[in-house]
Amino acid sequence: MDISQIDDFHFNRPGALPSPLRYSLILKKRTCTLSLEIAYGMSNLSKD
Repeated sequence: MDISQIDDFHFNRPGALPSPLRYSLILKKRTCTLSLEIAYGMSNLSKD
């Protein structure tokens, strides 16, 4: 899904967050998940 699709989807829904804001939230969630996965992987490596 590209940014323009997200824009269309959210601007057509009343009461939705402004899409740039929502997009950055989605991005932050992904980054957070990714860093958790990396940290988990690192701790698993150090156990071996």
